[in-house]
Amino acid sequence: MTRRPALHLVLAALLAGADGAAAQAPAPDFAPASLWRGQAYEGPTRPAAEVAVVFAMDGRPRSESSSICIAGGWRFERDGRCATVVYLPPGEHDLGLLYQSATEQGLGGARIRVEAGRVYQVNVTSLRTGGRGLVNVWPMAPGHVVTWRNIAPGLAAGSPRIDEAVPVAGTAPGEPLPQ
Repeated sequence: MTRRPALHLVLAALLAGADGAAAQAPAPDFAPASLWRGQAYEGPTRPAAEVAVVFAMDGRPRSESSSICIAGGWRFERDGRCATVVYLPPGEHDLGLLYQSATEQGLGGARIRVEAGRVYQVNVTSLRTGGRGLVNVWPMAPGHVVTWRNIAPGLAAGSPRIDEAVPVAGTAPGEPLPQ
């Protein structure tokens, strides 16, 4: 079995008891709009060949979930949830990440370097010891296309849309962070 290359960063997380929000049941009809996507740049949506796609897996209703709250100087948070997919220009970017499970939640960060036309998966997991966690960033194979199965396997289970590509179009910029 081959392992995907991973950048492992230990993060000091603020792990505390979760409020149970991560353990909610999936909606009867999978609604991809509930998994929001954002772009870390101004202007219209750029083609996938011009941006890097960074996604986190939303493991609701039964598994750990990661999401992206800050990327490349932009905030991606609304209604108490952070983005599942963020489109970034090539270069080095700081990420602010949220981790949630049925028993814990935490915040952490990582710095990543991304290339245009590439896809990267980011996950945060708890070490369940001393309020610490682990951030994994995996570059996906060249040509990888992100599907709803990649970002929300539990929420999309049983949906005929589970293997559809997550569209790049229709995203909007996040909120710029103050300088």
